[in-house]
Amino acid sequence: MKDKLVVFISRLLKVRARVVEKFLYNFIPAFIFAPLIFYYGYIHSELVLQLIALVVFLVDFYHFVRR
Repeated sequence: MKDKLVVFISRLLKVRARVVEKFLYNFIPAFIFAPLIFYYGYIHSELVLQLIALVVFLVDFYHFVRR
């Protein structure tokens, strides 16, 4: 997938598009959004939010570390 945002950032930083794509679509959701969702689920005692955050983290972390 090479959308316009990925292409623009990769040209701006002079790196491969795949690196930018992995960072935007796997690293940020796994290490920024999933802990944030888990935190809100923990604060409000919502087990569903905690489970969603766990699934998001596991899936995106797996996609981030695989080749």
